[in-house]
Amino acid sequence: MGINIIVLGTNLGAPNISQLYDEALALLTKVQALATGDNAVRVLSFVARTQHAKAVWGKVNPVNTASPYVSAGAFKATAADALMSSDWKWRINFSSSSVCNYMANQ
Repeated sequence: MGINIIVLGTNLGAPNISQLYDEALALLTKVQALATGDNAVRVLSFVARTQHAKAVWGKVNPVNTASPYVSAGAFKATAADALMSSDWKWRINFSSSSVCNYMANQ
């Protein structure tokens, strides 16, 4: 077994979570320019999910009843859907060497 070394960074704190989402979106945008095929679908899906998570965070921290978030990320999700063929499937590779199944946990 290897040794895992964890280096803790500065605590972002709740006020800076939106900035964390912005940084993630900036990195995903860079990756999006390089992604092809199924990876392009995955990256766009991650972008849509991150946009939605950021919008939800902004709605509830502090509670903001004026800001709708239902459609956040919908444009990217639609773009990802457009890249999929009609028989596109998300395949989870599972083998005897797998020690866990993250999706089954959900």
